[in-house]
Amino acid sequence: MSKFTNDIETILRDPRYHAQCMQIVPFGRDHCALLFELGTQDHDIAYSVVFEVSSFAPGTQSQTLKLEEWLASLASPSLTNLFALEVGRVVWRYRGGNWTSTKVAKNLMQRVWSYDDGLTLLVGDKGSRGRSTEMPGRP
Repeated sequence: MSKFTNDIETILRDPRYHAQCMQIVPFGRDHCALLFELGTQDHDIAYSVVFEVSSFAPGTQSQTLKLEEWLASLASPSLTNLFALEVGRVVWRYRGGNWTSTKVAKNLMQRVWSYDDGLTLLVGDKGSRGRSTEMPGRP
């Protein structure tokens, strides 16, 4: 996919790519965030894409993040914050229309949860776990 688009239907219909919705998270009032993994027909991950959608209404989606890394999970603790865990050790935070990232763990992490806008909980391989209050963009 040489030129990326915000249109979910165009992405899903591109025969060169396999698209899978990995997670849907309530986000804001009447909104949700959709995490898609896009890969080649050989199932190599090419992109992780997060869309924001209003009330599941057609045509309301907007792409908020596109990475050439694999995002493992999303969490939304409030109406204004969204966290995404890049497989490994990096947590991305969406706040005020911008994404920032921070390396938060030494071990391989697989899931992110957030209790509130300031505390992020992580779970990883072999029972490893972590918590961070030092997320990017924290007031």
